[in-house]
Amino acid sequence: PLAYLVITVVQSGSEISIDLELRIGTTNKSAPHVTTERCLFDAGKIDVTFHGGWSWLYNLFSGTISDTIKNSIQEQVCPLLTDEVNNDLNSILDTLDLK
Repeated sequence: PLAYLVITVVQSGSEISIDLELRIGTTNKSAPHVTTERCLFDAGKIDVTFHGGWSWLYNLFSGTISDTIKNSIQEQVCPLLTDEVNNDLNSILDTLDLK
């Protein structure tokens, strides 16, 4: 038989938290403008479980693997949100005719 390995990654959505502090103002052309002042993101608890093959061995390290995945996600979310607000959202706001 062929060796097999199944990896299950579970994240409980109720434990995710995002704290986004925005500064709302206007540009020198009186257009609305939003700037991200602070971003905090917590991915909550992430569980990684291995099944099959050498899973008993891999599961010994599942906590470390879970932490690595969680840290990777957390490092990427705030820069993405900040870019979306500071660039994409403001591009949309620039198109609004507020007169």
